[in-house]
Amino acid sequence: MARYTRHIAETQIDYWNNWRKRYTPEQLTEALKVIRAIDPDQYVGAAKHGPILFQCGNFDEVNLQACPDYFAAASAPKEVRWYDTDHPFSDLEAAYDRMQWLERGLHLKPVRPQLDRLWTAPAKRPVATPMKK
Repeated sequence: MARYTRHIAETQIDYWNNWRKRYTPEQLTEALKVIRAIDPDQYVGAAKHGPILFQCGNFDEVNLQACPDYFAAASAPKEVRWYDTDHPFSDLEAAYDRMQWLERGLHLKPVRPQLDRLWTAPAKRPVATPMKK
């Protein structure tokens, strides 16, 4: 999301509708001014950052337009990838892409052998026992 302040001010999600109702227009304006300091669009365009990977969900109603806006605000090097997923973004393909992207960018050990090991021989963990009162 490129601008939290825009999302907070405009979204019709119940949580943010209720949050906005708690404030007078003046208080809301002041709160958004404070929050503006952390809006990502102010920082992703700065020169001399490392590569940025944007991962967007085709079914993410919250960020469907925000993701392209965020990508547009960023300076190069940047890359955008789209996935058939929604807002919680619990997509295995995206998670694997992210791991590989970090592996290449940070020169980490290959992640695939670790994933294969976990798939074929998951760690044996003790069964949790209920806590006593």
